[in-house]
Amino acid sequence: MRIKIFDGIRDFYNFINDHEITDMTPTFGPFITAYDAISVGCGCTRKARVQVAVDRYRDIVSLLQVDTDILEKIKIQGQFSEIQIYQDGTLFFKG
Repeated sequence: MRIKIFDGIRDFYNFINDHEITDMTPTFGPFITAYDAISVGCGCTRKARVQVAVDRYRDIVSLLQVDTDILEKIKIQGQFSEIQIYQDGTLFFKG
């Protein structure tokens, strides 16, 4: 049994890009856009941009709970039996 633990938005972002999952489904588009925007613009609004990316990350977690096809794509691409999604040390999803 191989379990993948996503420790946060950076870990998840890197995985979906490295495994080209973004090309399989447009579901991750808002998250990718929000994550890419973190380093763009004034530093005074960076915290707000990070929060938007975290919110989109949580949206994906909600989606994975109802759309098992996307969950299976992630598992197949990484050859995992289970994934666990965390943010700031809190488990948001296990499936």
